[in-house]
Amino acid sequence: NFGEPNKQINAGDALQWNNYDDDTFILVEMNQKMANITVRSGGRETYIFNTTGTYKFGLYYNRMRGDPKIQTIIVNVNASQ
Repeated sequence: NFGEPNKQINAGDALQWNNYDDDTFILVEMNQKMANITVRSGGRETYIFNTTGTYKFGLYYNRMRGDPKIQTIIVNVNASQ
């Protein structure tokens, strides 16, 4: 959910992005730690974060104006594994 600007999860957790808009959007990890994630209109994409660290995503879409929304995800060591 891109409504949360900051999120903490554990390594091995999955996040899902849902697109309820009429336009495709692309999630770009700003430090190039992973490939871009494209979420088509009405679609959803899931990514499993296996590597710890801080990921900073920009949300881009065709008709955007101004700077992208930013979401920071911090992936912690999973103490239960």
